[in-house]
Amino acid sequence: MKKGYKILIYFEDPGSIFFFEKTISFFKKKKINFFILAKNNATKILSKKTIKYQNILNKDLLKFFLLKEINLVLTGVCQNKNSQMFEILKISKKLHIPSIGLVDTSVNFENRFRGNSNKPLNNKPDYLFVDDKFTKLKFQSIKFESKKVFVIGHSGFSNLFKTSKKMLNKKNIFTKKILKNTNFKDRKKFIFASEFHGNQKYKKTTYDSKYSFPKNKYSNKRSVIIFYEFLKVVKNIKPNPFIILRIHPKDNLKDYKPFLKDIDYVSKDEDPHKLITIADFVVGMTSSFLMEAVILGKKTLSILPKKEEKEWCYSILNSFTPYVDNRKKLKEFISNYDKKIYKKFNEKNKNPELLTLKYIKNIYDRNI
Repeated sequence: MKKGYKILIYFEDPGSIFFFEKTISFFKKKKINFFILAKNNATKILSKKTIKYQNILNKDLLKFFLLKEINLVLTGVCQNKNSQMFEILKISKKLHIPSIGLVDTSVNFENRFRGNSNKPLNNKPDYLFVDDKFTKLKFQSIKFESKKVFVIGHSGFSNLFKTSKKMLNKKNIFTKKILKNTNFKDRKKFIFASEFHGNQKYKKTTYDSKYSFPKNKYSNKRSVIIFYEFLKVVKNIKPNPFIILRIHPKDNLKDYKPFLKDIDYVSKDEDPHKLITIADFVVGMTSSFLMEAVILGKKTLSILPKKEEKEWCYSILNSFTPYVDNRKKLKEFISNYDKKIYKKFNEKNKNPELLTLKYIKNIYDRNI
């Protein structure tokens, strides 16, 4: 790398942090200069991980670029149509600084760079670093130039796989620490991962007529509807499993108040990977939590109100997580979950950080 190399990295969504966190550590080892800016939920995650960042206003961004002599931009994506990412990309174009979008999943690919426009690539960066070939094809389908989209793998998944055996060996320790003062002994532990109900313009998260599960008296929200259906089935399993509700960082526990008597433990702040380690079965909808459970060797299931939502789920698209989309299939699957055959994760790209650095160098040197 050239001396004086200075990278601006922007995070807003926690998924982008997980996608790129180990690459940041790699940058530190290589003594590559970088500065992290963050907004919204990403600030909480970074603070918890003790990763230094700055939170500055849009009006101060240009001054920041000039003061720090930024010469490359890496920005995580999100679904916020008013994201600071768009202002960062605007300034990078104005200053002729190459920009790279970090895309950790194909979900809502057509809305990542839309902003308030009707055009899916209205605010696009110069290049994309994506998790897999499927995501690359999705962006090609909306006319993002193929030669400027690079598959780097998923640094977060790669690192999780490398540490999975060590974590699983601590299952009993994590169980006692997380579930202390609960009646968890001799019971199978089922985790249900909820999902955020916001951003309905981009991803329908409330009941509609196409749902294969009926609306209930408690809520019209997608995650609550599916959790209700899940509870109805697991109640009939003997002996009763230990039910853990994993609340999405942006979700509200109040939505699940009618079901608290049927929930053995509510998780929100625990390390998600330590929590997954203690599980026998992990259930959700389209969350990346399912893929992380797969990597940690857990049995998983996706419950979808609409079959087409499988396009939103990384672990379904890669054939790791089975899915059901009606009550009959749900009852049959959960009743026999421990007898099903599940595809195991096998890491394809063992060095996503090295690949990332290779492409960054070529982009910076304008060789591509």
